Amino acid sequence: MKAPWPLAVTAAFITTLALAPPASAAPAVQVTELPLPEGYTLQGPPDINARGQIAAAAVSDETRRSRIVRWDPEPGGGYDTTVLTEGPHVSSLLARINDRGDVLAPEALDLVIWDARGRKVATVASLRDLSGYSGFLPPGFNDRRQVLYGKGMGDMSGLPAAAVLWSPGGQAELTRPDGSATVDPGDLNDRGEAMGTATGTGSGFRWDGRTTTLFRGPDGESVYWMIDFNDRGQALGITHGGTRAFVNHRGVSQDIGTLGGPGTYLHPFGSGAINDRGQVAGASATAGGTMHPFIWHRGKMTDLGTLGGEATALYQATATDINNRGQVIGQSMTAAGELHPYAWHRGRMHDLHVPGFRDAVPSEINDRGQAIGRATSPTGTLRPLLWTLH
Repeated sequence: MKAPWPLAVTAAFITTLALAPPASAAPAVQVTELPLPEGYTLQGPPDINARGQIAAAAVSDETRRSRIVRWDPEPGGGYDTTVLTEGPHVSSLLARINDRGDVLAPEALDLVIWDARGRKVATVASLRDLSGYSGFLPPGFNDRRQVLYGKGMGDMSGLPAAAVLWSPGGQAELTRPDGSATVDPGDLNDRGEAMGTATGTGSGFRWDGRTTTLFRGPDGESVYWMIDFNDRGQALGITHGGTRAFVNHRGVSQDIGTLGGPGTYLHPFGSGAINDRGQVAGASATAGGTMHPFIWHRGKMTDLGTLGGEATALYQATATDINNRGQVIGQSMTAAGELHPYAWHRGRMHDLHVPGFRDAVPSEINDRGQAIGRATSPTGTLRPLLWTLH
């Protein structure tokens, strides 16, 4: 249903920034603060699809009730806002949206799917069945309405005991891949292939609900964590305790190298992505001992530089996503020692800082150059922000 919100919150706040210097080389960036109802704050990162539709969860600071919200771009500009459901606060699971406009999110004690018209079309699972650990990452969700999630608890680490691939026609369960008592479900592409980690034995896996294929890192190294998966079947992961990155494709794992330092650092909670062209974005140590974001493609790693400052900690240089145009988003240090959001666009790094906001984190970018993320507003609430590169 449509949200009966006051006019003040149903119209998106829009500003346009011209990035400089030099102004002639910098893209114009339209920054949109997406509306939330009064008294509500964003819960976790929002999700965006190829059409520019956005979904997120919001929670009331006063009542502790949650709303699942979808924003749809309007032909004349601005966004139409729909509240799909409202109910008790669910702290861990986040909203996902696929390219059809379907939204996957919690409702009461269930994980459910709404279609593009806002109709509830499926109940996937009870939230009680989902492992506590997998709740910190949103389940995989593709354009076939398939869902990948973790079930149960394999040991005291809290990692799931099984991966579940749910489809509208049924579901399959993967337990003990490679003999591992625990599993990280990983990611799900639009071909219906899942990728993840047999965390107890150091193997990665591919799984389509029927056949499981195990793989190791380069030179047989243990897989520490699988990060991302594209529609060509290329899987991005890390070995060596999280300090070396590799791409696995057609049975071969290739180390992507570094920027001259001892390690390349990717993390499923913050940095590292692979697009459908096989380009990888992440962060690496340089020969000088600092951290820089990079793009890797076909054996070549390109240093994206910084916003003028130098990063000495992992969180100070991130690459959270890369689209099929090779545009990268993340965070970088400025010369003033501040951590700002950036976009790598047309061969340059551009500062996406929005005056008055702080702690801005862009999390996803689609092929239209629309980057979605979150930031703390001048009033101290967490708000959804949309940056559009032109």
